[in-house]
Amino acid sequence: MINQTIRLKNQEGNEVDFDILGYVTYENIEYIVLYPLAEDNGEVLILEVDQDENYLGIDDDDLIEAIFEKFKEEYRDEYAFEGDEDDDAFDIEIEDPQDLTVN
Repeated sequence: MINQTIRLKNQEGNEVDFDILGYVTYENIEYIVLYPLAEDNGEVLILEVDQDENYLGIDDDDLIEAIFEKFKEEYRDEYAFEGDEDDDAFDIEIEDPQDLTVN
């Protein structure tokens, strides 16, 4: 488990704090999996991390699902996921993160 937070800005200029849940490499591309601190809805945000460590939104729902499945496999001993016995499980959030920027 990674014990770090990150603050991103959305397109309205509002700052949003996230826990960094982990990183996963899928098809030779690195992704970061984030959990919003202000919301307790069990959903995560997945962003691509480019070679300059910029965070990029992902438009492909199937790709997001595949990345999240790999994340669940790699972190199954650290987190509870939807469908597990734990009620506080993570789900996946597919939203448009295109305008989130690191602050």
